[in-house]
Amino acid sequence: MGYSLWYKTAGVMSQGSRFGDHLALPRIAELAFDHKREVFTVHRLDRETRGLMLLAHNRKMAAELSRLFQEGAIEKGYQAVVLGEAPLEGHIDRPLDGKAAVTHFTRLEYDAGRNTSLLEIRIEHGRLHQIRRHLEQIGHPVMGDPRYGKGNKNREGLLLVAHRLNFICPMRRQPVEWALPQPFVPLS
Repeated sequence: MGYSLWYKTAGVMSQGSRFGDHLALPRIAELAFDHKREVFTVHRLDRETRGLMLLAHNRKMAAELSRLFQEGAIEKGYQAVVLGEAPLEGHIDRPLDGKAAVTHFTRLEYDAGRNTSLLEIRIEHGRLHQIRRHLEQIGHPVMGDPRYGKGNKNREGLLLVAHRLNFICPMRRQPVEWALPQPFVPLS
């Protein structure tokens, strides 16, 4: 097995820190495989973000998947519930930390009673907190974001999920797509 797909819950880290790795997805995967497989992180999600993640199980696959991510050959799809009535579609092309960053979004629905919009999101580049920062910059912060935005607090936590991954499998050389069937229940 060259890689595996995992669902990372909110609160679990994508990789360990200098304080340890007992709450990191790679450690959880190692335990699930009874330490019989190597585990390498090839991309990250914020600790508060839940969603799909790929883990590599040998150095060669880790390098190959990392290369695909760097080249933009692995498309990640996100959904988020944001504050306010977001535009029907748009893109945000604003550098973050001095580097290029582009976020594309489409509004899937608007709940007037809650004043929230459900967005489908695709990013280019993948900068630190890119989606969260970009949406806050245009006045539609992600609901439950503890760091960015005002008036966007809720009880459910950060309402951002990495719900889709698609790419050409490096082993089979065929397209693969994984998607969560219903990342968020309808808002209304």
